[in-house]
Amino acid sequence: MGVSVAKVEEAFRSYVLRYLLPMVGLSEKDTRITIPISGVKTVVRLVEPREQGADFSGIVVKIYSRKEAGRVERIMRIGRFLKKHNVYVPRILDVCKVFKRDGVIFVAEELISGESGLEVKMTPDRAKTLARSIKALHLVPTDDAEFGQLFVNNFVQEMKKRVANRIKGLNRFARIKGKKSNILKITKWLSDQMRIIRDNTSLHLIHDKLHPGNIIYSGKEDRFYLIDIETVQPGCPTKDLMQIYHETLKEDPELIEAFESVYFEEPSPLSREQMAALTPFCDAYYHLAESAINWKRHFYHLKRQRQKGDDRIKSESSFSRNARLHLDELLKLIERE
Repeated sequence: MGVSVAKVEEAFRSYVLRYLLPMVGLSEKDTRITIPISGVKTVVRLVEPREQGADFSGIVVKIYSRKEAGRVERIMRIGRFLKKHNVYVPRILDVCKVFKRDGVIFVAEELISGESGLEVKMTPDRAKTLARSIKALHLVPTDDAEFGQLFVNNFVQEMKKRVANRIKGLNRFARIKGKKSNILKITKWLSDQMRIIRDNTSLHLIHDKLHPGNIIYSGKEDRFYLIDIETVQPGCPTKDLMQIYHETLKEDPELIEAFESVYFEEPSPLSREQMAALTPFCDAYYHLAESAINWKRHFYHLKRQRQKGDDRIKSESSFSRNARLHLDELLKLIERE
């Protein structure tokens, strides 16, 4: 961020006491400040009620560098745009630029009280509820004038770049037999599939990072919220669905059937036939990305062990096992196609 930790914490405390708590009608004795354990790249603090069962569920405060003012403005506009089209995302409560002289900008948004996609027990009914939330995002009208102002990227070109980067990651970090021939096979197959993506992709808004940590289930409202909306962009809905099927629905046929019974009801972002045409590429990219990411994690895991002088270094880890599993799935998929 380029600002000292002490200065950030001092500015944060001043913001909470002087601006945020008075705005929501609370005092310091009513709240506690916590730091999320993991899962966020932006500096985040949570302002939560001290007493369980309080009407106030909490506030997420994200801390940005003053150099990121343009990024903050875009996140605000995306949030308002999605709310306008009835997509379930957290409300942005406040943006404070008073502390820009201290090098930071604060963004406060409502804390959704509930369970993440990692914690919630999925049932067919909840799979249907999840489908409604994701479908609402995918059905946001692209002819809204603000759509063109907010979202300008080319999905096909973006996916070409991502595939190239993931292949590069495999080349650098993977430790497998027949690496060269397998990577050539993967590269050629994905290159051929790009034509299908180009010919069949009609633009819809997608989340693009729909892992379970970015999905919150509110049992009180019986509703799924989508968080980390900065990644929202035009793209192929099937990409979101593949990640949902693998990571949140755990490839459970009953849950997927329940999800699709709602998602493909008219109006639907795409037909079952369109999804069938796009599934091979999106599924393959999912496994490619997961394999490349896990090989990289394995590489740095071993590097950290060596730096610590650990004499029990093992050539395998949970990262390398996951990387191999995803690579095997990718190669099986290519053979089937």
